[in-house]
Amino acid sequence: MPLLATKSVLQPVADERLGTLLSGCLTLTYNAIRFAEENGISNRKGMKGFYRSLKGVELPSC
Repeated sequence: MPLLATKSVLQPVADERLGTLLSGCLTLTYNAIRFAEENGISNRKGMKGFYRSLKGVELPSC
């Protein structure tokens, strides 16, 4: 298995909205992983049901 190197940068931010946004993204990621595990999904196509469940959720765009 190849080893991937990552680089991180720390930058202080005084905006509380960023923490809220990151927390929401983390929760969404954990929910997606749980959905995939519970439904035996191993690819992006199988996640359509999960994506449809997000229709009413307000997500920020990039």
